[in-house]
Amino acid sequence: MPRRKSDQPVVQLRITLTLYPGRDDRLIAFLHNQPRRGIARAIKQALLTGVSPLVAGQDAAQAEKEKWTQEALDELL
Repeated sequence: MPRRKSDQPVVQLRITLTLYPGRDDRLIAFLHNQPRRGIARAIKQALLTGVSPLVAGQDAAQAEKEKWTQEALDELL
């Protein structure tokens, strides 16, 4: 069922975002994990709250950091 037309005025922006693998991996992963129709909502939420919606990317970064730490400890032993 279609959504009712809002009586409030709207501001529409068309944004092109260029992301580079290797440099923007967290953002690429974040956007790929969003449903196609939820990308705009996810971007608005990220803009309003900062990087907190990128938790999945932070978890991956934390896991990589822990892996490096473990490897460094293994080399010392």
